[in-house]
Amino acid sequence: MSEPRFADYDDVHREVLMPLFDQMTGWGNGVHLAEALARLPAAERTLLVAECCFGAVGDGGFPSVFYNSTGDLAPEAKPALVALGLPQAAECFALAIEHFAGVAGVPYHPALRDWDKRNEVIEADLAAHPEGTYTPEELDERFFEAVPSEVFDEAAVRDANTHLP
Repeated sequence: MSEPRFADYDDVHREVLMPLFDQMTGWGNGVHLAEALARLPAAERTLLVAECCFGAVGDGGFPSVFYNSTGDLAPEAKPALVALGLPQAAECFALAIEHFAGVAGVPYHPALRDWDKRNEVIEADLAAHPEGTYTPEELDERFFEAVPSEVFDEAAVRDANTHLP
């Protein structure tokens, strides 16, 4: 049996994700992002979406996902995380999207793929509720209880070794 191509998450990050981030630089609206994602092979798209979404939650919880450009990827988060074998994290994303859409009063996809529209929702929510209600706080904790960083890293390595040449 041959050695796996990727020994650890650093290998996946350096050899797969960094080049993908370079290809995606400059996404800023749903149309451009959808086109850029469609050009990627499915396995690379899965890893990129999962990494971006997981990282955004790590950087500032679900509020960070919706406030930043990563929110453009939110509709793809659930299938990507399921594909990596992380159904509990996928469910947290689905709940966060459902909650955010409820605050916005519109379906998330595709209406709130637009960064400016999401930020209008956030600003209106913060004006009405200074503590912010656009994401439930308990989802951040639930997400990281279900999927600590090392579990995500292991899943990404396993997926890359299984699906990438």
